[in-house]
Amino acid sequence: MSAAAGSGGSPVRTLLLSHRIGAETDAVLAERFPGLRIVRLPASGDVPEDARDATVLYRAGMPHDALRTALAQLPRLDWIHTASAGFNWVLIPEVVARPIRLTRTARVLDAPIAEYVVGTTLALLKGLPGLLEAQRARRWEREVDARGLLGATVGVIGAGAIGSAVAARFRPFGVRVLGMKRDPTPLAEFDEILAPHELDRLLTDSDVVVVACPLTPETRHLLGAREFALLRSNAVLVNIARGEVLVEADLVEALRERRFAAAALDVFSEEPLPATSPLWELDNVILTPHVSYVDPSNALRGVVEFADNLERYVAGTPLLNEIKSRDLGY
Repeated sequence: MSAAAGSGGSPVRTLLLSHRIGAETDAVLAERFPGLRIVRLPASGDVPEDARDATVLYRAGMPHDALRTALAQLPRLDWIHTASAGFNWVLIPEVVARPIRLTRTARVLDAPIAEYVVGTTLALLKGLPGLLEAQRARRWEREVDARGLLGATVGVIGAGAIGSAVAARFRPFGVRVLGMKRDPTPLAEFDEILAPHELDRLLTDSDVVVVACPLTPETRHLLGAREFALLRSNAVLVNIARGEVLVEADLVEALRERRFAAAALDVFSEEPLPATSPLWELDNVILTPHVSYVDPSNALRGVVEFADNLERYVAGTPLLNEIKSRDLGY
């Protein structure tokens, strides 16, 4: 397909890519859209003079400051696709104030993130952090507090694409899976879907709690001291959503006092996590630097998903995975 008319009636001749999108994606785009000019922006977000009439931006790893710089130079920008699971990376005031269409990558990051969730959950249940510490000390440590998943209940806060992928990967372990979402309609991957007002039940019934919801005004600080107190004493918490979904100070206190067993955290209120954070000192936490999504196949799978949407944009047909509500944030 060659460059043609987009949803606004203008030809899509130039596609802007943020600097983090590797050159290996260019061949896919060139094959599907002959004649399309691909311009990769620098880390600053500064747009070349001859590309400032572009209407489409494919964003990945582009911080807010760089996005602001680009927006100020793109008066005709009509559509931003973000290669992230959530829209919070693009929902800045400068975007919200303009009628820019927003879509996200929906079916690329779910698999590696779900694998991370299962992997870190098993590591905590089997006592691997303590065993690895003993290994480094050359200590033969057989006193380990290890448990299994068989017969356990897994509660997933946020039963979207990632939450569903998490549920599907837990099912073979012989667990019961609860999900929670705004629209509590049944989903095949879950034994039961709960509404947001049933959060307390999910927390009290679950042996493993996975936080996979988008960051919105409704979910910011969703889990604090009261909610952590509801968790079972042997519960494991995994957060792959956003750090601000949890009240971090309350989380630290709950883990210090062993109100629940352990946590795996890939996201934090401030990133990079400051060296002064008390989370570093806790022995019942696995900390990772926001890498749960990392997989070498992400870039190519992501560009294929974007190209499918670009074909829709060029044809003037509805886009997939478009934001439903800017107020809700998803």
